Amino acid sequence: MTTGIFSCRTLILLSILAKLFSKSICIKYSGRIKNTPKVYQYDRLNACLGSDFEVKTMPARFILNEFTCNTRFKIEEWQKDPIPSFTKAKDKYYYTVAMLDPLPDHSYYLHWLLVNIKGDDMDIGIVHKKNMLARYKPPTFPDHTYQFLVFLQNNRVREAPVPEQDRTKFEFFNWLKTRRGTTFIGPLAGLQFRLGFKDISGMDFSGFAYKEKCNDADLPSEYEGSDVSDTSGA
Repeated sequence: MTTGIFSCRTLILLSILAKLFSKSICIKYSGRIKNTPKVYQYDRLNACLGSDFEVKTMPARFILNEFTCNTRFKIEEWQKDPIPSFTKAKDKYYYTVAMLDPLPDHSYYLHWLLVNIKGDDMDIGIVHKKNMLARYKPPTFPDHTYQFLVFLQNNRVREAPVPEQDRTKFEFFNWLKTRRGTTFIGPLAGLQFRLGFKDISGMDFSGFAYKEKCNDADLPSEYEGSDVSDTSGA
């Protein structure tokens, strides 16, 4: 009798623990694909997030990725539009890529904003002019950190280009949250770099502090994970 009661209590305890543990999982498997993407908690001091996201500089084609995140580059390497790619992109979805300069007052300078990038283009680094809501503005200040973030869209963005005067103190996360008809999920990955006057061989690494975000939200079709939020203290 005692053994039976003990076994019953053990099963109940294990069931409770299983439920508690399941709530801490960041990404749930929806049963439709084997590899659902993780969604990361953004930190304005460190955007080195995730994997399979890279940005190539032009014309030298230096690669910024999870292994070189937070590297110092020569300013000359970022004067032309870089090439972003995300190999985890799914063909039937759309993606957003933003390049931001997080300013001390917790706002952002918007250097670049790309939307409605088809998954098959995002996978191999193809960007069209029609994807640009804010054309590329090269970085200028060597003491600043420049960040790239990639987001999944649940729908196409139907939006006019960002006015030039709105780039300064751009409320990026508020912009994401207030687009009618489109929900942005992410960041799925992030990268950052700094400018310096050192040779590119003098790399300076101080990233790699990954933070997974563990809140669930409704995502389009195959995806399950977390909705976008700004945890930067703004």
